[in-house]
Amino acid sequence: SQVVPALAAVSGVQRVDLSGGQQERIVIDLRPADVAKHKVETSQIQAVLATQGAAMPAGEAESESGTISVTVGDKLTTLDQIKGLPLTTEDGVIQLSAIADVKLEAEPVTSIARVNGKPSVNLEVYPAQGANVVEISKGVNAELDRLAPTVKAEFVALFDQAPYIEPSIHDLSVEGGLGLLFAILVILAFLGSWRST
Repeated sequence: SQVVPALAAVSGVQRVDLSGGQQERIVIDLRPADVAKHKVETSQIQAVLATQGAAMPAGEAESESGTISVTVGDKLTTLDQIKGLPLTTEDGVIQLSAIADVKLEAEPVTSIARVNGKPSVNLEVYPAQGANVVEISKGVNAELDRLAPTVKAEFVALFDQAPYIEPSIHDLSVEGGLGLLFAILVILAFLGSWRST
């Protein structure tokens, strides 16, 4: 929640992918006896989750500072909000918690990331097309140095293209300069005059 947006905001970064670590999900476990007792259609639960848990655009409004976008609704952010979702039944309105157990549980692990034998979270930073990879690398490393104390994490670079690119640019500059020098010397040898060369 802190590191990925910070790295994605670095100039030239196209996207940041996260792998490893423990993800969580919300599980709504219906109690069949209570569902039958209150005569609730299970499709109604899905509809309530879709409508109650979304902020939707509702147009624009004029203000002193200009036009502003208006949204209606709120995203569901806590278990209590989900448990309290209203369901309409023949006997009136009940809360989701009356027919289901709502809990937070760990998602099944699909990938494992380790660095030096310790569990880790991998971040892959992809450059935008035509972006300067060396500048992105410097920006990402500066951002990680800034974030390390606040997130209490150790950042280890597994692969960085910048150290390979910088020597290549240097070698290309040196060889280009040598090529220019030898071209001048060959032309000078054939023409025999500095002025003509």
